[in-house]
Amino acid sequence: MEFDERDQLWNAVWKTYYDSYFQEVLSERLVLRWQRFDEFSKVLIALTASGSAISGWALWNEPAFKCAWAGLAGTSAIFAIAHKSMDVARKLNDWGVSRTQFSAIRIGCEKLIIELRVNPQFDVQVFLEKLNSLKNSFADSYGQSKVDAFLTGRLKSSVQTELDVFITSNY
Repeated sequence: MEFDERDQLWNAVWKTYYDSYFQEVLSERLVLRWQRFDEFSKVLIALTASGSAISGWALWNEPAFKCAWAGLAGTSAIFAIAHKSMDVARKLNDWGVSRTQFSAIRIGCEKLIIELRVNPQFDVQVFLEKLNSLKNSFADSYGQSKVDAFLTGRLKSSVQTELDVFITSNY
């Protein structure tokens, strides 16, 4: 019976490790996506800002550039509105905090795994309490996650594949 409890604890630690690592990488990818959107938007807006618009007026005299400049200015306006309404700065902060929280949980699981390997006759109750603390932290962090336009099934699948390859080659 004692052997079964230890196996179940190992499995639970491993699942928490995997889930926290998945959420950590997913959060990191979302930070990268929002950073790209943020930087692209800022550059586009800067190109069509008033100082740049003066340069653009010179292009208005050229028929070929007239439509291009109008299109660029219109696209810039759309990105400016989207950037503000999607509250990009908050999303960058939220996903950065999420990544940090899940990273701490993953590292806690790694420490627990090392302890379990070093001491195969571990006290099940002591390690169960440590695992429950990590699982509670995971639940709190996961509960703070928000719906996000950049969080797609394709992204989740990509992260899962990458994580599976990493774990297979390192464990």
